[in-house]
Order: sequence, then C-alpha cells, then structure tokens
Amino acid sequence: MRLTNALRKLGRLSWAERFLLLEATFWLAVTRLALLTVPFRRIAPRLGTLQHESAATVPAKTRDSADRIGWAVRTIARRTPWESACLAQAISAKTMLRRRRIHSTLYLGVAKNKSQPMQAHAWLRCGGAILTGAAGHEQFTVLSSFAEQRPFAEQRPFAEPTAVTQPTAVPQTMPTPTTDLLLAVLNPVPQPTTAAQLRQLDTAAWETLVRAANQQRVLTLFYARLQELDVVTAVPPHLLSQMQQKHQQTTLQNLAIYRELRLISEKMQAAEVPLIVLKGTYLATAVYPHIGQRAVGDLDLLVPEAKVGQAVAIMHGLGWQETQPFTLDALRQHRHHLPTMVKQGVNFPVEIHWNIAKPPTSSHLTPDQLWQEVRPTSLAGTAALAFPHHLQLLHLALHAAYHHQFAFDLRSLCDMALIIHQQAEAVDWAQFVQQAEAWQWQRGVYLTLQLLQQFWGTAVPPFVLARLEPSPMPPDLARLAKEQILWGRANNFGITVNFSQLKGSKSLPGKVRFIFSFLFPKRSFLSSRYGADPNSAKIWLYYLINWRDLVKRNTRRTWRLLRGQHTVNEAVDRRNQLSEWLAETK
Repeated sequence: MRLTNALRKLGRLSWAERFLLLEATFWLAVTRLALLTVPFRRIAPRLGTLQHESAATVPAKTRDSADRIGWAVRTIARRTPWESACLAQAISAKTMLRRRRIHSTLYLGVAKNKSQPMQAHAWLRCGGAILTGAAGHEQFTVLSSFAEQRPFAEQRPFAEPTAVTQPTAVPQTMPTPTTDLLLAVLNPVPQPTTAAQLRQLDTAAWETLVRAANQQRVLTLFYARLQELDVVTAVPPHLLSQMQQKHQQTTLQNLAIYRELRLISEKMQAAEVPLIVLKGTYLATAVYPHIGQRAVGDLDLLVPEAKVGQAVAIMHGLGWQETQPFTLDALRQHRHHLPTMVKQGVNFPVEIHWNIAKPPTSSHLTPDQLWQEVRPTSLAGTAALAFPHHLQLLHLALHAAYHHQFAFDLRSLCDMALIIHQQAEAVDWAQFVQQAEAWQWQRGVYLTLQLLQQFWGTAVPPFVLARLEPSPMPPDLARLAKEQILWGRANNFGITVNFSQLKGSKSLPGKVRFIFSFLFPKRSFLSSRYGADPNSAKIWLYYLINWRDLVKRNTRRTWRLLRGQHTVNEAVDRRNQLSEWLAETK
C-alpha cells in the first residue's frame, strides 16, 4: 500500500520535478559517501568561504528555484535506505543550488542544555528561507557559516565582487559617499555628524554600506561602532540580524582560537620554547574592547629561529600537520614562516614564524632583534609574549605596505588607529622611527601613517612624519594606496604580484624574461614549495609538478588579465607603482 501511494504521488509530478528528485537522490548518495570517507576539513573549503553569508533577500525567480530544490532534498532524505542527516541534506542542496549559480549559506551550530549532551546541527539558507534543517534551528548557536564569496551573475548585499569575473560591474573604488561614510563610522573617535548621516540612509544605502564593511573584513567592528554612535535602531532589521549573527560567529571563532592557543602555549612553555603571539590573535583581546570586534583568520605565532624544529615537533604532538612538506633551509630563502598547519576538527590554520618580514624586506632585520623587547602578556587567560606598542605598529605597517602593497583590507589600518588612539603616550615613537630607519621600512611606514591621518586624523607626532617622509614624495601615491585598499579584498586577491609584474612589463622581451623565470624558478624555490631536496636529481621532476599547479591555478586568471580589462589594468598599474616605489630606499 505504501509503495502504491508513493508511485501514485510520483505519477502526479511533472517531469521536471521527477528529474529534480533524481538529482537530489544522486547528491545525497555522493554526500553521504564523502562524509564517511573524507575528513570534513577537506570538504569544508568546497562549501564556500568560511564565516561569510549570502544575501538576506533574493529575486522571486531565484527563491522559487531554491524552494523546489529544498523540497526535493527533504523529500528524498526521508526515503533513502542510508542515513541522510542534516549535514548531508545541507551539502546536497547547496551543491544543487551552486550548479544553478544560486548563492546560499550553510550553517553549523551547537546546542546544549542541562538534560541533554551537546548537539550539533546543520541547516541551509537561501535568501530568507531555510531550505533544509529548519526544524528547531533557532535553538542552535552558530559556530561557522559557509557561503560563496564571489558573485555568479549578480551582486547581493553580502557578496564580494571580483573584477576578474565581473569587470564591467566593479568600479575602480567604492562610491565616494560609501567610502567616506564607512571610514567615518570606523573612526575610533565617534563623531555626531556621522550619526546624523546614518539616520538619513534608506535600506538600499544601508545594504551598500554593510556590504562594503563586510568586503573590508571589518563588519563586526562596524557593528560595534554603530552601537557607540547609538544608531542601531536605524539599521534595517534584516541587516541588523546579520551583523549580530556575524558578531556572535566571530566571538565563538576567536574563543576557539584562544582555546588552541592555550594548548600550544602550555606545551611550548613546558619545552622552554618562547612564543610571541602576532597580529589578530593578540589584538582581539589586548586592544579591542570585545573579543568579537576583531575578525581573526588564523593563529600567527613567532618562535626563535633556532627553536623552529622543536616547535614543529610540539605541534605534531598536538595533532597539527603542515599542508605541504618542507625543508627549513630552502624556506629561509623565500619565506618567513612554515607552511600552514591544520588540525582535524579545527576550522582555522596556524602559521609558525621565525621572522615577521619576508625576503627581501628582512635583509636588514635579524630575527634575534625581535626578541630584545618582548614583554609578557595574558590573552584570554593564556600567558604569552607580545611586542611593545611601537613594534606592533611597525609590524602592522609592514604587513599592509610591503607584504600586500595595500592590496588587502582595512583591518591593519583599523588596528593601528586603535592602538594609537588608546596608547599614544605609551608608544615609544623615537624607537619606532629608529627601527623603521634601521630596517629601511621608512617608505611603507610613512605611507601607512599618511593613510591613517587622511582616514581618521590619527594623532601621529609631527616629528615622526618629518623623519620618515621620503624626498621627493610623489604627490599621488597616497591616492593610489587608498584606491588599492578600498578596491576590495576579493578583487585584489585575484591579482597577485606575479601577474602585476607580467602586466607591468612593457616590452615583449621583458614579458618573455618574466615568463621564463616564472616557469623555471630556482631550485631553492621548488624546495621551499614542495619540500624536495634542492640537490637531489628528483628536483627536476618538480618543475613538471610546478607547471601543472600553475596551469591549474592560473589559466583563467592569466587569460582575463592579458585581455586588458579596464579595471584590472588600473589595479595592476597601481600595484606596480606602489611596489616599485616601496622597493626603493630613502
């Protein structure tokens, strides 16, 4: 009787609905098999960008398609001979949506009460609708979210645009009103005029502003600033809800990072391996008022160069493994940290550094110099070491200017502005200048400080700028740096330094020479990338492997760059000008 009823219901469906059910069956089977045989840490990157979310609203046609897919997955999940739990349903539905170029967000959450042990749940949202796992999802605290970072065919409030795939839709920088207002909100010193401007915004303007904050990876800080300005009631409810959820996710993510930091720190201390906590993990509790205001993507740690091998052994003992093999001697020639380390069940990486500057900016800085001024600190209850304020500022300026040529996001500048606002009198500015000069970072540090003054009027002592200012100083360089950083992290990440150099080569012989050096790098470079012995005969095989990886990673990007798209050309020109100027010495 049950089979007869099922066949009767199937007969009443259209052919399109039958094929949809068949597709759902296929993906539920594939997903179930993958979850049984593949570690989730390898599946997670395919679900989208961690801690990103799709738009709260979608067009009616998109909503109808998403609803049909949710129906198909839920219907088949109840009837599969294997277990099709919430995670399998969410992944299957997300895969089907992605094949139709529809954005969605997959959430992972936990819940715990006195009568039951901790429970986990997964659900999928598209627009405002929960497609799978809707029952009781409100009771779960979101730990992670996965959404497409780059748009398929249209822009949405939380989708990050990319000039590589959508060149005609991406402006050179964000619209000036949005840029100015975002920077005004991020000002460490709240201004009454900013609050008045925010209260006049309509829903569309709020969506543009919130999207810009999300693109710059400062959404949780933006939310905190709105609270300080007392304008939260002016925010459209759906955007306010998303910001609150993002703040909660960031808080939980950072707590997870500090939990791992405690485990690592205890083992390092027991083995007498000193440990300096770098960048976001230090700043989130030592500088920011609330742990959720500063998004932290990874755990950056600095150990003495002589203790790197010992630190690696400790990390292995804690379950961390590097993502690729390495030889330390080769790495020292090209990098300043080990390959990224990951751990099963942990959704963030760890990087072990022996220096804060990578070659060639480290040529005047020896790692031992960094350990002469460290001070003890406590981060979320964990004892660790940290840099003094002036060295924190130098490191952040180094990261923004020399490591990324300002092709990053606003986080480093917000970090610096807040440190100076809180600790201006405690910063040893004389030592700051002295070390910038000794390490020949004057240009990058000066340009970064100039941006801080332009954005927020940050109170940098006049003698600091006078000592660091290059002569002559190109008049439009600050504008180029501002445009580069405000162009958006996703856009900038689509254009690497290598591609900028390729495009910047004016002559055909110059391009040929660059491509040759790109295809036939030094053996030490291959050793640093793949962990092979540079003196072994097998190193030549890694040229083939490197070519395969280059084609796999860069074919589409290269083609679009070489076609000479307008916005890409402008970004490449900016990056080349900044790189060339930063490479010079005072």
